Amino acid sequence: MKKIGILFTLWAVVLACQTKVKNENQTLSSDVNAVSLELKVDGMTCEGCERTIEKGLKMEKGVFSVIADHESGSAIITVDTSIMHRSQIITAIEELGYSAQ
Repeated sequence: MKKIGILFTLWAVVLACQTKVKNENQTLSSDVNAVSLELKVDGMTCEGCERTIEKGLKMEKGVFSVIADHESGSAIITVDTSIMHRSQIITAIEELGYSAQ
């Protein structure tokens, strides 16, 4: 009986989480001007540099995702351009110690 109660509780939590994510996605899709920008980033030499850029930019308001690649010297940033502009992203990368264009 105790196992059934635990399973029911877990099921309820999973269901609640799915509902919340679905509602957030619906809000995002109707209110966001998401654009993917590819920037050339100079100064990245390793995976640690990639993580620094990814973590640093993800903290910026309006940035949804970041994929940095030190081998190609680029970063692909998905951003809401009504909140953060390309020039602001470049400034944020420069504040992390790299240069971008």
